[in-house]
Amino acid sequence: MLSKVNRLIRRTAQSLAACEASLQKLNAEKEKLAEKERLYDMQLKNLQSLLDMKELLGEVVFRQDIFTRYVKLQSFSSRSLR
Repeated sequence: MLSKVNRLIRRTAQSLAACEASLQKLNAEKEKLAEKERLYDMQLKNLQSLLDMKELLGEVVFRQDIFTRYVKLQSFSSRSLR
């Protein structure tokens, strides 16, 4: 009977360790996703400010301008994530 209890305790400890490892992995992934979200929010704000600036200046907003700005932000973001 005691050996069964010890075996059950050992299995429970192993399951607990596996759950804690999974939780740590999920928390790390959550942090990475939160960082990406912050970067995307920053990109969105920058693009919105570009559009606002163009509107204030009465300029026509060309897709190429937006794309060029977006590519610059992407390269900045990819360097930030490293």
